[in-house]
Amino acid sequence: MVKYSAVIFDFDGTVARTAEDVWDSVRYGFESCGLTLPESFSGDSRNLFNAPGDMVEMLYPGSDPALRLRVDEGVAHHYREITSYPNTVLFPGIRELLELLLAEGIPTGILSNKAHPALGRVLEVKGWGRYFTSYRGSLESDGDLSDKVARLREYKKQFDLTDPVYVGDSASDVIAAKANGFHSVGLLYGDGDPALVRESRPDVLCETPEELRAYFEKGCVSHAE
Repeated sequence: MVKYSAVIFDFDGTVARTAEDVWDSVRYGFESCGLTLPESFSGDSRNLFNAPGDMVEMLYPGSDPALRLRVDEGVAHHYREITSYPNTVLFPGIRELLELLLAEGIPTGILSNKAHPALGRVLEVKGWGRYFTSYRGSLESDGDLSDKVARLREYKKQFDLTDPVYVGDSASDVIAAKANGFHSVGLLYGDGDPALVRESRPDVLCETPEELRAYFEKGCVSHAE
């Protein structure tokens, strides 16, 4: 097994397939404010990297800031208080990987751009919290909306940094890992742009969640070169 002193994961598109439930909440936020969310827009997972209020501006340029705020609030209300995440599932092989890390006693964490309360509720509802030593989403109330480089710099203080690794599906995840002295594993199966992930030159590229699991079990062929 590939051993690290700590394994930190991104969440959406890395550990779990969450897009369908997130889009359901976005749709709720739009419709509660009398807006339409085009299927052509929600069909592109890359749009999930935008905040709901920014989506409103993209689709309805010049919209009232108060309207964008109401959409944001509607999305948060649905995702944190209404939905039970029926379509949110671990990617194939991820549960087995997390069980393996747990059995080996390797500390694990999540550093996600998902709002911290929402991330905590997902982990609780789905019963996945037991796999992680700790987790951290973005803390809007504390102004914690800085980029992942800065957020990983703060979060990493909780872990043994002898030989850590950060695993994620976006170029920003790879950049954050490198900037903080982590090994980087870039994923091509998630919500991010595969071309940008490749261009960020992670230490290891895994094309599927099964390949990610194999990397930790016995090493996987890197496609980074």
